[in-house]
Amino acid sequence: MSDGLGKVRTKFVKDMLVGIHQSRSVNLTEVARSLKEEIELHASHKRLSRNLARSELIDVVGDRLLAMGAAQVTNNTLLIVHCYNLVKRFATKMEYLCDDESEGTGLSSYQVCEIVAFDTLYPDRYVPLTMHLWSRGDPHFESDEIEVRSTIRRVEQATEGRGTFYLRPKRDVPTTSQAEDQLLQFLLRESDSALVTSVIEEGQFIADGQLCSATDLIETTELPFGKMMFKYVPPGYLDEKLAMELAMFVQFGTRCITLTESKVPVTLVVTEYKQQESSVLREHGATLMAFLVNGHITDRDAVWPLIRDFHRVVDVIDVEQNHRADFNLSDFRVLTYDRLRLLTTLLEAVMYYETVITGQVRIDIPRITQDPHKGNHIRDFLLPPDTELAESA
Repeated sequence: MSDGLGKVRTKFVKDMLVGIHQSRSVNLTEVARSLKEEIELHASHKRLSRNLARSELIDVVGDRLLAMGAAQVTNNTLLIVHCYNLVKRFATKMEYLCDDESEGTGLSSYQVCEIVAFDTLYPDRYVPLTMHLWSRGDPHFESDEIEVRSTIRRVEQATEGRGTFYLRPKRDVPTTSQAEDQLLQFLLRESDSALVTSVIEEGQFIADGQLCSATDLIETTELPFGKMMFKYVPPGYLDEKLAMELAMFVQFGTRCITLTESKVPVTLVVTEYKQQESSVLREHGATLMAFLVNGHITDRDAVWPLIRDFHRVVDVIDVEQNHRADFNLSDFRVLTYDRLRLLTTLLEAVMYYETVITGQVRIDIPRITQDPHKGNHIRDFLLPPDTELAESA
């Protein structure tokens, strides 16, 4: 990560990576304290703060991190785009910090787009690729759409087009539905790679030559295909102490539509999950879920992997969020914009180290899978005898 940077910059990068890892913090005082240098603490803090102004390291460290992660991306890899607000409570002196009405009175924030990779061949880990921070108050800021698209494009170039991007802004971007829809349509229109996104209910599309709302399209799409999936419920939900597993019948179908302005072809995928009342689950019902894919896809065997993998996105985002929360990113105490951008890049490198190199952060049991979960827990369905014997052996 620091090869060829020269003595001073190399020491700084190594100290920041070690310090963030050891202190579990991005607060420079805590980072400096964890280094236990044979000088006064304030001197260590001052050195780190001074070198954090080396803005050229943002691209150097970021590009090297992305290159390492991209080398592990295959055609089957999920490239998960996670956008969120980095909130700083009641801050007034931070450079380009903007008021964020969506987060409540007295709160300000920056915007972050983070992309991580996940491959089902390595189901217990994720690979951090890039963390891009921007401000709507930056004089060079144009739009959130352009910032997110440029981040995706960097990853596209590094991976040479391998992998499928998954974006779930309805869950992850705290903006209005109209802004979310603009972002989705912009990315679907501009993306060169395979892209899967959630659907904004207020969005509009062209179907069979008619302007239709996303809500109407979801309700009228036929669901001719069916598969079984299995939902793992940890202790504390259906039972205080016991884990349980529920069988779900999944019906799904597609609708070939186009974007309203550019006539770019996209596919609406609609799924309905049905759970039957049983001794484990005292209620039953159906839940609809939908997402969009760029291009037109109608083959069942091509659609099913997208549905299966859509659920893994939630598992990965949850683990990544908890991992990042361990460092309390909102506790940063740097006043300049570029210092913060470098700090978040260094944090992403530490997270890469902890997920890929040491393996200390792991993805636990996936919630929804196409095969029954292994383990000796309560189920609302019967396993084949040979499967039960194999698991209990």
